[in-house]
Amino acid sequence: MLPQELVDEIVDILRDDRHALIALTGASHCFRDRAQKHLFREIALCPTKKTPSSLLALSPRVLSHVHRVRLVAGAVANGIRVYVHEDPALTRVFQALRNVNDIELAHMVRMDRGLLSIIALPHVKSLSLNAVFLDSPSSLFTILSYFPSIASLRLIEVHAMCPDDFVVPPLSITELTVSAGMVSSSLGSSIFADPAHGWLSHLGRLNVHTYFVNELPALSRLVNALPELHSLTIKDPLGDISLPLREIKSRDAVLRSPASARFAHMHFGTRFGLVAVVGI
Repeated sequence: MLPQELVDEIVDILRDDRHALIALTGASHCFRDRAQKHLFREIALCPTKKTPSSLLALSPRVLSHVHRVRLVAGAVANGIRVYVHEDPALTRVFQALRNVNDIELAHMVRMDRGLLSIIALPHVKSLSLNAVFLDSPSSLFTILSYFPSIASLRLIEVHAMCPDDFVVPPLSITELTVSAGMVSSSLGSSIFADPAHGWLSHLGRLNVHTYFVNELPALSRLVNALPELHSLTIKDPLGDISLPLREIKSRDAVLRSPASARFAHMHFGTRFGLVAVVGI
C-alpha cells in the first residue's frame, strides 16, 4: 500500500485529465477524495442544464472542493427564456459553497438584485462579468457593491444602454482584465474617465485583449492615468506581450509597443491583420 502523500501526488499529476480523474474516483477510496478535489474545483450552473437542483445530491464534503463557479444567469429553453434564480435550490447550493473565491456571471440581460444577494459570498476575491447587458454604468457598480472584497475583476462584453451619473462603491481592485474595445466604448469612456481618483486607484496589474489598432489610443490614455500600475499584458491574436515597468511609465508605451506594430490595414478599412513585429 502506497503512502497517501504519494497517492495524492500521483493524482495531482492528472489534475487536468478529467477522464482519468473520473476513473480514479471509482477505483479506490484512497484516490477518490483527491480526484474529487480536482474534478469539482470549478463548476458551472445554468437554468437549462447543470441546474442548481442537480448539485443537491452532492455531499457537503464534495461541495467544499469548489473554488470557482460559472453561473449562466439566463438561457432559452423551448422558446422561453428561463433564469437560474428561479430554481429554489440555488440558495441552498450557495449556502453550501463555503470555499468559493471566484465567480463568473454570464449572459445576464438585466441586473437582478435577488440573484446577486444569493451569490454574493463574502470571501469572493475574483469576479468575471461575461456577456452582461445593463441599463447604465450605475448598474455595473451596483453589481460590484455586492462583492466588496474582490481584488481581481474581468470585464468581457459588458454593455450599458444609457450613460448616467454613478456612485463608485469602496473597492480595492488590484488586477483588471478587459477588452480594449470596452475601454474605447461609451461605457468605457464613462467608467474609465478618471481612474486615478476613482475605483482603479489601486490597480497594479492590467490585462487587455485587443483585436483592432484603433482601440490602442484609448488604452494608452487609460494606462497613463493609472498611478499604481506596474504590470501590463496586451493579449492580441498572436499571443501575449508583457511590457516592463520602465515602458509602462513612459509616455504612450502602448502605442509604441509590438502590439501596435502587429496591426495593419485590411478589408473595408475596419479590420486589421498581421505585419512584421518590431521592438519598442
